[in-house]
Amino acid sequence: MSEEYEFDHTIFSQPGKGDDSLFVQFRMFYVVDEAESKSQGRRICRDTEFVRIICPGDRLNIIDRPATREDKARFSRQYGLFTQNKEQRADGTPLAEWPVVTRGMAEELTYLGFTTVEQLACANEQHSDKIPAFSALKAKALGYLEIAKGNTAPLEKLSSELADQKQLTQQMADTVAALQAQVRILSKPERTDKERIAA
Repeated sequence: MSEEYEFDHTIFSQPGKGDDSLFVQFRMFYVVDEAESKSQGRRICRDTEFVRIICPGDRLNIIDRPATREDKARFSRQYGLFTQNKEQRADGTPLAEWPVVTRGMAEELTYLGFTTVEQLACANEQHSDKIPAFSALKAKALGYLEIAKGNTAPLEKLSSELADQKQLTQQMADTVAALQAQVRILSKPERTDKERIAA
């Protein structure tokens, strides 16, 4: 006997935590009306609202299709901007304005779908093979956002580590100076009996 399970298909149309990291853009495009084209004997196209969803860092997994009611509800902010003919962009600090990355790095990251520091901070580690020094860049993004929120713990930790490093460097310099002094003493040749008497 086979069992049937009820499944709520709207789960995937509701905003989730990961939605903030997606790049979502609505636009007008066209679809071919096959039935009308056949009836008229020529190609008939209908203007249609499309949605493009990009997961930053994954250029091979881009959704680009006619927008559904669920898409418009799930990404209501972007859809609202689209209907008002306003630019649709991710909320956050634009990478081009983040002093940590060069202009070239910002362009490369934008090509991969990252437009804000926030998207970079919550990116998946699977993108590390596509972006040089990805882990370090992601850590800098996380630190930047923490400091911007007023959480100075990362900055204090870094300052503490730098102070420890400075102290260790000074201890090593003192040890080297002491060893050099001992080497100088030990490397002096012993005086002969005549030299001792003369002294």
